[in-house]
Amino acid sequence: MPQINKGDTFADGQQVTAARLNQFIDSATLLVDSITSQTALTAGTIEAADQVNVSDNSASALRKATVGDLLGSNVSVVTSSVTAGNTNDIVITPNDGTIVTGVAYTSGDGLTVTVTSTAHTLTVGQVVLVTAAATGYNGTFRVATIATNSFTYVMTTAATAGSGTLSYVKKGLVKNTANKSVAGNLYVDGALVVAGTTLQTGAVTQSGTVTQSGTVNVTGAIQYNGTPVFGLYEVSEETVAPFTAIAVASTYAVMFTSASYTKPSDEIWHVEIVGVMQYNTQGYLGYKLKRTSGAVNLIGTFDVDHAPAAYNRMAPLSLSAIENTGTSFTSTYTFEMAFSDAGFTIGVGQTTSVNTSISATIPATKFRIYKYKTA
Repeated sequence: MPQINKGDTFADGQQVTAARLNQFIDSATLLVDSITSQTALTAGTIEAADQVNVSDNSASALRKATVGDLLGSNVSVVTSSVTAGNTNDIVITPNDGTIVTGVAYTSGDGLTVTVTSTAHTLTVGQVVLVTAAATGYNGTFRVATIATNSFTYVMTTAATAGSGTLSYVKKGLVKNTANKSVAGNLYVDGALVVAGTTLQTGAVTQSGTVTQSGTVNVTGAIQYNGTPVFGLYEVSEETVAPFTAIAVASTYAVMFTSASYTKPSDEIWHVEIVGVMQYNTQGYLGYKLKRTSGAVNLIGTFDVDHAPAAYNRMAPLSLSAIENTGTSFTSTYTFEMAFSDAGFTIGVGQTTSVNTSISATIPATKFRIYKYKTA
């Protein structure tokens, strides 16, 4: 099959002129057969030294280039999908830079390190391996900020503040400034450093260190050796109003009633009431933290004998209990107290004189619920 479309056609008896001969060449075009009629190279047989023709725009000339040079020219590849050949992996191998030695560094807090390096060409987000510095400053770090002749990196563990010299090399880095979506398993052999938000809906198998400076949103369950891990997701807090001069009574008086809370059966709640009490007179004291739904005493009744030596003393008020999984309810909580001797006074959340020489501001009493769930 012809591979060139001639620029002119001659017939017997026609006159051959210079113009027609020039047109025969100048107007000729390549046919598709100039490519399709060639012997094919099968998949896997193309080598880096194989050559192709390239139109060199800078010289307006036809040039040759090896396949290796063509693919290794740092030309951006724009595509929506990259698919490896049958049974092959996709391997991306960036190259390290040249080591830079003996440059000055300084850190005022032992965390943020400023490195003076003339015309370093680094960019924010690239990774450097730091060596030959003082103890605590060596390691692999991301470039945090840059100037023409300096850059900074931030360590995860504080070292002694100071200055000195170090060496560094820019490590090869696969950069992707857009969102990442991993539909299968993600295997990380080294350190995984995430500066932004990570949304993980699949499985992550992590054998190295994960350093996370942003937010991790986990939509599935977190497990430790197959056991679900409960995470704190909310703290509800109320202030208990001060109360004093509680009357003697044989039954408990309600000193505080919380708002109504609804607990799902798959959550764990840590319920507490904390503050400081002042005992001004000898007597017997009982108190309890109670859930009104089902009249459940989270902390049961008990008595404390306050002898004369305990006059005008402050004591901590700290009651806590666990509402475990398997129980669901909608309920309020109450804090109740009772006294058995006339003249017994308790002060909570107020400023009072402890004795003639000491005064103190008693912190406000708080009721809190720490809520934990697995997902």
